[in-house]
Amino acid sequence: WTMFELTFSGGWPTFAKLFVEKVSAYYIIFFVVYVLWVVFASLRIATALLIRDTMAAAAKDSSLMMEVEMQSKRQYVAKIRKLFEALDTSGDGRLTQEEFQAVCRRPQVLDLVKVLDVHVSDADALFEILDLGDGDGSVSVDEFVGGLLRVKGNA
Repeated sequence: WTMFELTFSGGWPTFAKLFVEKVSAYYIIFFVVYVLWVVFASLRIATALLIRDTMAAAAKDSSLMMEVEMQSKRQYVAKIRKLFEALDTSGDGRLTQEEFQAVCRRPQVLDLVKVLDVHVSDADALFEILDLGDGDGSVSVDEFVGGLLRVKGNA
């Protein structure tokens, strides 16, 4: 008999019985240890393959989640840029404190800002947060985007 037949046929006690009866009873120790070792090794291999596949799926899911998060952030930034364009009544690419205060009183602007998850309770305080970059009294589109990203949800 080959070791393959002995291990995987399921009839190893029958094969071992011949050795024990005709040669020596000590051969049973060899067969028990051998079969236990093969079963243990087979289980370890199966477990390793299962863990490998699980880790590969988890890594793929993690990268997918990062991509979805980045796409969501890009969309959010695009919405903020549109809001800036709507707020910039002078069209010079800068938002002054007077422009900001005037448009923050409009209900449609307040609704749009709520959709962006930014709560405007005090327009002056929010403008100061947005103007942290250079403190020149006006906000560029980049300062506006960065500031709203900082205060999203808790301004």
